[in-house]
Amino acid sequence: MVYHSRNETKIQRQIQDYLRKIGAYEFKVHGEIFMRAGIPDIIACFNGKFIGIEVKDEGNKPSELQLAHR
Repeated sequence: MVYHSRNETKIQRQIQDYLRKIGAYEFKVHGEIFMRAGIPDIIACFNGKFIGIEVKDEGNKPSELQLAHR
């Protein structure tokens, strides 16, 4: 299981607030044991475009599985 730092959680909320403000459909992905690994933290759709956002705190890097989902 991956734990996010408080700063990452704060950034995720800011991103979600912004996406809602511009009228995007968005939701936070809460990983669990049965979920496919490497899925972005936030999934959104705006103007017919799919957006997957992986949030990383300064100094943290995406995993190999996260990179494979780009």
